[in-house]
Order: sequence, then C-alpha cells, then structure tokens
Amino acid sequence: MSREIKFRAWDKTSKAMINDYAKVGMYGELTTETFHDSAYTQNRCPNLILMQFTGLRDKNGVEIYEGDILATSQPIENHPDDYDVWGKEDFGLTVVEWNAERAAFSGSSWFPEHDGDSVYQLGFVGVIGNIYENPELIEI
Repeated sequence: MSREIKFRAWDKTSKAMINDYAKVGMYGELTTETFHDSAYTQNRCPNLILMQFTGLRDKNGVEIYEGDILATSQPIENHPDDYDVWGKEDFGLTVVEWNAERAAFSGSSWFPEHDGDSVYQLGFVGVIGNIYENPELIEI
C-alpha cells in the first residue's frame, strides 16, 4: 500500500501559501517551479515553511496538512448526512503536527485546553484553516 507524499509551503516573506511544484535544489535550497504560457520559471525560496500532506482527508474530502486547524463536529439530529461544527467555545480546535515520539501526525492539545483525545475520528473533523493564514483561530 502506498500513500501520496506531497507538500505545500508557507512563504514567510509574501505571507502566501504556495501550492506550486516545489523541490529541493542541488545545494539543499528549496525552489519552486512554475509553468505558465510555455514559460518555465525556477525561484529560490529561502523563507518557505514546508507542510507535509498527512495522507488523510477530513469529513468533506479536504486534504489534511501539517499545520492545519481542525474543528470537530457531530451529526445534526434527524439529518444524518449533515454536521454541526463545534467551535472553540464549544469543544475546541486542534492543530495537526508531527509527533516524533510516535513517528506520526497527530492533533495538538485542544484550544482552549480540554481533556481527551484531540482527533478521535476523521468522519467528525473538518479543516477550518491553518496556523499561518488563520492564526486568530487558535489565539487564547
């Protein structure tokens, strides 16, 4: 079984998410490559923060990346195909991060603090932003 390995990047200089093709150059520097109107452009990007795709998708089919902010949800009574997203004030939000001890991606602590697992079932979580474009979501 294989899983897709891919990344997106946050450009600290332009404050923008980059989803173009990125690679590591000959000397270990990060570069992006774009193809537009038959023109090829390669740019060095020393201010990129890479975020790896976890290989997982949320309840809406959205790809989950390292640094994403997830909210939990529950089925709406009498509407089993619809979900009610629980916000920070109801249950909390969690941030996807690499856990080196487990060698796996996992959810961080809840914001605000909450006892319990941070991501318990993918069918009940939704990506609502990320820590770079939406830092206000996890401000306490």
